[in-house]
Amino acid sequence: MCLAKAYLRSPGSEGEDQLVLENVARVFLDDDRVRLTTILGQTEEFGARLKSADLVEGRLIMEAAKPEGRQMPSRMQTGSHE
Repeated sequence: MCLAKAYLRSPGSEGEDQLVLENVARVFLDDDRVRLTTILGQTEEFGARLKSADLVEGRLIMEAAKPEGRQMPSRMQTGSHE
């Protein structure tokens, strides 16, 4: 079984990654949104783009999206269903 840890990186802060979710089993991408679901069904959505995915190391790096002129909320819990 291949589960990942998800990290969020602020724009322009290379190398400063914040662990935001563990045991990620599913990843859904939609423009500047990333929705992650854990093996237990917990779903969280982030205002971010997937920067890299290392499936051997089980590491997902997201970069927080920054729209024109204002910072987007970076994390939004959406519940335990899809």
